[in-house]
Amino acid sequence: YHYLNWFSKTKIINWHQVSKTRLTVALSIWVASIALYIYDYKLGLAALFFLSVLHVFLEFPLNHLTFVGIYKELKTRITSKR
Repeated sequence: YHYLNWFSKTKIINWHQVSKTRLTVALSIWVASIALYIYDYKLGLAALFFLSVLHVFLEFPLNHLTFVGIYKELKTRITSKR
């Protein structure tokens, strides 16, 4: 389910059209997290746990848009068969 849901979201968020600035920020956070793990494992674990929880909460509006889109698509397919 997670991967199917993720693929449906990529069209909504245009993941394939990410600006160089956003890509740089994302890669910088990734490199910083690796460095934080090397520096202090417990601190790195706590920081990435926080980012993981934040990711889940920030994804809720996108989940809503995805479910609305799926509902509309299914409704269109069902009503067009009649």
